[in-house]
Amino acid sequence: MTADDRRKHLAAAFSVALQEMELVQDGDLTYNAYHLSAGGRVLDGAEARWLRVRWQFARRWDREGWAASASIPGVAKPTWYRTHVFEYGDDCMRGDLLSLAPSVACAPGPVLVTRPVLGDEWFAELRGSVEALERWPTDRISMDGGRVAARILGRVGSAFPSRLDRLVANHMDLHWCNVTAAILRELRP
Repeated sequence: MTADDRRKHLAAAFSVALQEMELVQDGDLTYNAYHLSAGGRVLDGAEARWLRVRWQFARRWDREGWAASASIPGVAKPTWYRTHVFEYGDDCMRGDLLSLAPSVACAPGPVLVTRPVLGDEWFAELRGSVEALERWPTDRISMDGGRVAARILGRVGSAFPSRLDRLVANHMDLHWCNVTAAILRELRP
C-alpha cells in the first residue's frame, strides 16, 4: 500500500470513527510521518479534543496506545478520554480521543527544520518525563536486547557496549513532531 493509499484509508476510517464515537470534525487531518495514523481536532459535545486513528493489531489491543500510558504518573502528555476499536474494510482500527496539546509540535516531521524557543524549564520537563517513564514497571518488550545492541552498534560503532544490562520503559517514537514547545505540566493527571 502506498503512502497515498494509506492516507486515503486513514481519512475514510477517521470518518467512521467520528460517526461511531459521535464526534464532529473541527479542522483538517494531519498524518504521522509514516502515514500510519491520522489525527484531527474534533468536537466532543462542546469540548474541543483531538482524535487519533490508526491501524490496530487486535492481538495486543489492550496493551497499546494512549490507554496503556494514561496511568503513568509524572509523564507530561495529553489526557486520554476513551478508545474505540472498530473494523474498517478488512482492517481493525483504533480511535483514541485525547485532550488538545497546548501548542503545535516543534516540527512538522521527525527532523527539526526550524529552531524552537526552548528554555531550561522545557528541558527539565522533558527530562522529568523521560525519567518517570523509565521508572515505570513493564513487561513489554518491543525488540530483544541483542537486536537493540546490534542496531545501536551499527550506528555508533564499537564505543557502545556490546551487552545490555537492563531494559527500561521508553517512548519508542520520541522525536520533534511528537513534542510541543509549550510546557505540558498542566496536562498531567
